[in-house]
Amino acid sequence: VHCDPRRGADGAWSVPVEVKLGSIDRAAVGVTVDVALLDPEGKRVAGAQAAATVLPLERATATLTLAVPAPRIWSIETPTLYTVVTHVLRDGAIVDERRIPVGFRTIRFDADRGFLLNDRSVKLKGVCLHQDHAGVGTAIPDALLRWRLERLKAMGCNAIRCSHNAPAAELLDLCDEMGFVVMDENRQFNPAPDTMAQLEWMVRRDRNHPSVILWSVFNEEPMQGTEAGVEMLRRMAHAAHALDDSRPVTGAMNGAFFDPINVSGIFDVVGFNYYQGDYDRFHQLNPTKPMTSSEDTSAYETRGAFASDPAAHVQSSYDVEAASWGDTHRATWKKIA
Repeated sequence: VHCDPRRGADGAWSVPVEVKLGSIDRAAVGVTVDVALLDPEGKRVAGAQAAATVLPLERATATLTLAVPAPRIWSIETPTLYTVVTHVLRDGAIVDERRIPVGFRTIRFDADRGFLLNDRSVKLKGVCLHQDHAGVGTAIPDALLRWRLERLKAMGCNAIRCSHNAPAAELLDLCDEMGFVVMDENRQFNPAPDTMAQLEWMVRRDRNHPSVILWSVFNEEPMQGTEAGVEMLRRMAHAAHALDDSRPVTGAMNGAFFDPINVSGIFDVVGFNYYQGDYDRFHQLNPTKPMTSSEDTSAYETRGAFASDPAAHVQSSYDVEAASWGDTHRATWKKIA
């Protein structure tokens, strides 16, 4: 079920709903698809029905639209969620059900104003969040995911980059609920059928989440400054847009920004990994291209250490040590803010 609320040019909201149906029966099956929109209190505020026929061992699609007058808006401060409930009925009996949380919000990236959520400029204060944690590895319990996000929210974080693979679905559920925006990242940069299928799976799975604002197709790929890389990105961006035309495609570049041939022209939003001193130059040369800092800083510290001691492998916790390709937190923030 794909249900992504949209605001029309006249300001009216609707929820286009696309329901994919499949049958293993040996005869054609007629069904009714009933879709309801529930507000945060569980009250039905919109609904629609459509009839569909599924041929033997085939698939069919039912398309409906819910008109929603004056919904409450999803935002970082007030992440209000509605629920789309889809029932498939055969001979009047429910044979399948899906319940999908959705949020009413608009997103846009602008080369001069940055990211706009609900037409309001929002500074993204994010982290690259890897799918692992001490003591549990990659099998992170939901309670631990929530604890991490609570700690990030408390320190002022409002954005998550999924590094460097599609996240656990539970993480996106929590970001919807808690008010984070997300860069959803693909694992492999490759237009071969099997890897394209993985990208398409990610987009299909995650496109209902209001928290997701960007599809990232790669991280620091060596082919970012080649003709082959440009063509690969063109195909992958097209695949993402074909499944979801409401979100921009980005990727985390770590070079080739100024090469005669590079992938930045294909991106809707260009992601900068480091190269913090080149933000202004790139913007001057590409004044209509939105940018985001997909990864930066790479500063080092040892918790509780007052001074660095290289022999003891101790780094000062006063933000004075950084990788050669990055910078300290303070220096980076000055370039971004």
